[in-house]
Amino acid sequence: MFKSPQNPNITLENSSLYITTISISGDAFHWSLIHVDDAGKCTRHHWVADNPNVPYGVEKYNWERVSQPQNVTGSVRVMGYFKIPGYVPVSFGCLVATCSTIFTSSYPTAPENRAHGLSCRTWITKLLGMLMNEEVNGRPTQIEERVKKRSQEL
Repeated sequence: MFKSPQNPNITLENSSLYITTISISGDAFHWSLIHVDDAGKCTRHHWVADNPNVPYGVEKYNWERVSQPQNVTGSVRVMGYFKIPGYVPVSFGCLVATCSTIFTSSYPTAPENRAHGLSCRTWITKLLGMLMNEEVNGRPTQIEERVKKRSQEL
C-alpha cells in the first residue's frame, strides 16, 4: 500500500500490470504501464520523449523504478491505475525485452510519430496484444477503450 498527501491509500497487487493515465491537456493523456513484480517492486514503462527538455522531439521506450505510485505527479493528475485483467505475470527482464520490440525507432518529432500511429497509447495497446497473445481478437483494444473512457470521465 502506498500513501501520498493527495490520496491516503493506493494499493497495487503483486504480480500485476496496470495502465496509468496522466492528464496532459483536455482529453489528452499520457499512458504508462506499471509492472508490479512478485515482491511488490514497481516499475513504470512507457513511450516518451527521449529528452525531457525537448518534449516534442524524438521518442523512445523508457522504464524507471517507481517507489510510491501517487495520484499527483508534480503538477499533473494521475487519472487512475487500471489493472489489466487476465495478465499472466512475466519477469522484469522479459517485460523489458518485449517492451523494447514494440516501436524500434522514432520519427524526428512527436507530431510525425502521431501521424504514423506511434504514441504512448498505441505502444501500450500493441504491448498488451503481445503479452496476452491476443493481438488479433481485439481484447487489447477493448481494454484501451475502457481506460480512455474512464480517464475522460475522471
